[in-house]
Amino acid sequence: MKCCSGCSYNEVGLTAGALTVSDVRDAFAQEGIPLRDLPGKSEADVPSILIPVDHAQSQALVASIYGPDQATGDLGLGIANQGFETVRVRNVVVSFAPSGSAVQQVRAAIESLRVRGS
Repeated sequence: MKCCSGCSYNEVGLTAGALTVSDVRDAFAQEGIPLRDLPGKSEADVPSILIPVDHAQSQALVASIYGPDQATGDLGLGIANQGFETVRVRNVVVSFAPSGSAVQQVRAAIESLRVRGS
């Protein structure tokens, strides 16, 4: 099963239920990284795209939340974020700079998403 081409991709927990925008916001907030909607996008858009509130981190992390019907299967993504790590957890795709200052918090938030709803 594949998420995308051209990325460093890890498949994590694709068989459990779908995650919500609130799940993603909560997981990152618990790790000290509050997220906001990408300017020009709203929570009603699919995928919902969230970035850190802190502008200094906004170039180093993006979370895309797809609809609940896309918790499994191929998302058909082509990602060209060289130097970024991309992790899929069910219907959520998180891309982040693995050398960023908050990498441990990002990985902890991803782990939190992995166990939610399982």
